[in-house]
Amino acid sequence: MKTTTSFVCPKSSVCKLYQNRILPGPGTSNVYRILYCESNRYKDCVRHRIYRKTGICPDFIMPNSKHTDDYILKKIEEGDLADSLV
Repeated sequence: MKTTTSFVCPKSSVCKLYQNRILPGPGTSNVYRILYCESNRYKDCVRHRIYRKTGICPDFIMPNSKHTDDYILKKIEEGDLADSLV
């Protein structure tokens, strides 16, 4: 018998994407939740990585974002994103 292990991102309680507060409708964000938040792949999530580094994450960052960490950190440092931060 195979044992099923359940993973949930440790940042799910503060992540607006996980809480369906960024993307319109539950469909799109649920795909991210299944692929990243509720699997062991949360470790590959760009949002998770930025949260770990800064304690915040801009709304424009998706789990599979192509933006580099340096770009994201620069945008956070510039402070333009205050309305979109957790």
